[in-house]
Amino acid sequence: MHKTVIGSWPVFYGEHGKAAIRMAVEDQVAAGVDVISDGQTRNYMVEYFSNLIEGFNCHDCPIDFCNKDCGDGAAITGTIRHDAVFDETILEVLAYAIDLSPVPVKGIITGPTTLVNCSRLATDAYESLYDKELFTDLSKALVRIARDMLDIGVSSIQIDEPFMSVGSPSHLAKYSLEYLCSHLDTEVSLHVCGDVHKEIYDSITDDERSVFDIIMGIRGIESVSLSFAAYPQNKHCIAQYAHSVPPKKIGIGCVRTDSDTIESKKQVFDLLRYAVWCLGEDNVIAVPDCGMKILSRETACRKLAVMCEAADDLTRELASERSYR
Repeated sequence: MHKTVIGSWPVFYGEHGKAAIRMAVEDQVAAGVDVISDGQTRNYMVEYFSNLIEGFNCHDCPIDFCNKDCGDGAAITGTIRHDAVFDETILEVLAYAIDLSPVPVKGIITGPTTLVNCSRLATDAYESLYDKELFTDLSKALVRIARDMLDIGVSSIQIDEPFMSVGSPSHLAKYSLEYLCSHLDTEVSLHVCGDVHKEIYDSITDDERSVFDIIMGIRGIESVSLSFAAYPQNKHCIAQYAHSVPPKKIGIGCVRTDSDTIESKKQVFDLLRYAVWCLGEDNVIAVPDCGMKILSRETACRKLAVMCEAADDLTRELASERSYR
């Protein structure tokens, strides 16, 4: 069973410098992860990208690692320019992680819907935060960053869109994600945390649909990772595939990232086993619920190790079952 992470890791560049990247890589590899991240050690997921693109910044914040003390957050201050992307620092971090890691490193991008919904509009270049032109311009800039990541050797691109689970306009989310996928020549995965079982108004179909069904209908996304440990109701979403094949592989969030409690290996094993029963072994990926930045490093390491051990145990058990058929 494939094992990966969502992204952030609880070591910080502001405290450790370049060693933070090394610690993030070593911790993930030691736990047994197949595809790791660079740990996103420099900043939070929105501030990371708002300061890379002309027309979009976080108050020209001078600090290396945002502590959100300003209270203002990111702002769209002018026309987003995809030809003015300043991603040298993030590429340097990724390149270092790739050099260090014996396993593939994926590139992680915060998606347009989340970036926009975490920002304020401070320009008349766009009519509103839901202006399609804004989503187009931002998607073009993110394509440029993703291509730069691919050029230095990341194995794939993951797009983080936690705001898709809180009811952001689905037509803009779908439009921007499909735009990104159609302009990237690589495997693209999507992460959406939170309750995806609930129904929201879908502006594409003009009816109420579950967040999960909206996500599964987005073209170009090969796999999607969701939170199951903290949101057990999401298990109802995958039950519908018990006698069919899902249109995408699904990352099963099987350890909580909002709690210090360490899951037992049996808890994780049972959740992954249920997912395999619903989706088929080849369509299940073991992942944490979300990024692990808010945990202690020790707790994150223990949770990730439990996840990997349970996934490996299940892989062996399934192989044994096949041998007796």
